[in-house]
Amino acid sequence: VLLYAWSPLLIKEVAFTGHVDILAALCLVAVVCAFRYGRDAIGGLVLATGICARLSAGVLAPLLLKGRSKTAWAVAALASFACYAPFVFRGIADGGGLGVFASEWEFNSFAYGLFAVVAGASAAKLICAVLFVSFYAWAWFRRPDLLRCPDVVLGVFFLLSPVVNPWYLVLLVPFVALRPSAWGIAATVSVLISYATGLNLGRTE
Repeated sequence: VLLYAWSPLLIKEVAFTGHVDILAALCLVAVVCAFRYGRDAIGGLVLATGICARLSAGVLAPLLLKGRSKTAWAVAALASFACYAPFVFRGIADGGGLGVFASEWEFNSFAYGLFAVVAGASAAKLICAVLFVSFYAWAWFRRPDLLRCPDVVLGVFFLLSPVVNPWYLVLLVPFVALRPSAWGIAATVSVLISYATGLNLGRTE
């Protein structure tokens, strides 16, 4: 409880900045609880709500839905589509602001940044996507124990992502609190260092 309540990341990104990622994190925990009690339809709906609060929460959707009924899968897919469809279609009509973000933006990257220097941005995105899908498939078929650790899956995703804003890691906090790990605690604390930029430090040169 203290890891959650006193997390510097939550204090900064939720109490001070008001990012809605905390809603996605709480929805993911609620999904686990709903499925544990056999509430598949409710679990699917809450999962869709979490994905709508933060799209990257969708990375955990397959592992949370694994072994659940078709109802859970269908409700999660349909509710997610219903919430995102108006924004996707309007975004396409208006020139695709989300598309520009996805294709051009980079911040606080790790593996992607290294691959981009060597192979270029487009190739780096393809490499990172292939690596993540390969990891997911390997864990799905050979290491299902990893799929019981959502923080590990999210950690790999963020290591390969072009953009990792600090508030994205709010998704990790509840799972790190449930299953404390040194790397998880370190990640949620050290990510705040990314705010140490010239703009935030008041430098104009």
